[in-house]
Amino acid sequence: MDRPRAAELVLADDLRRPRMYVLARPLFVIPHLVVLLLWDPLARAAVLGGWLVALVTGRMPARLGAYLARYLRYRVRVAAYASVLAGPYPLFPPGNRPQAVDAHIEPQRRQRRLVTLFRVFLALPAVVLAGCFGVVLAANGVASWLVALALGRLPKGMRDLGAYCLRYKLELWAYLFVLTAQYPTLESDPALYEPPRSS
Repeated sequence: MDRPRAAELVLADDLRRPRMYVLARPLFVIPHLVVLLLWDPLARAAVLGGWLVALVTGRMPARLGAYLARYLRYRVRVAAYASVLAGPYPLFPPGNRPQAVDAHIEPQRRQRRLVTLFRVFLALPAVVLAGCFGVVLAANGVASWLVALALGRLPKGMRDLGAYCLRYKLELWAYLFVLTAQYPTLESDPALYEPPRSS
């Protein structure tokens, strides 16, 4: 891949999944789902405010962008844990320390106002596709839970399929949240499964 992605999914986790933790995973994820449920309305309000500012200034305010990036990173971590892509329990409360499955979002860049104005409409095809990927991710998550429960590990192919779906959703969220100007892509990149480059 020639250009770096604006939003990347980073996998630094091995494939071992202790059976007892896999068995209890549906219960363990509940507190994180509650946090996301409470955080989601605040994040949506921040997206609306950031979108309005980006229409005027051509960029998302830095602090608002950092807040939304933190929300997205946490959302990705919880989704990865719930779908058995990640072994370790997500950090609570959400912080900036890297985790086994994480999101790396590039610093803000100036964005075109006209594209920002019509961003929701431009994203509609990607939203439909992300919905399909969401179904695949959920089905793969259930299958991964059963396989990990039986084997004590997650097959790499199942991990990579789930990571592909989650990576696309991350790119769409970052695009819709006006964090990046980069449209979600179907192109796969093995570099996504390595820790991000230090800047």
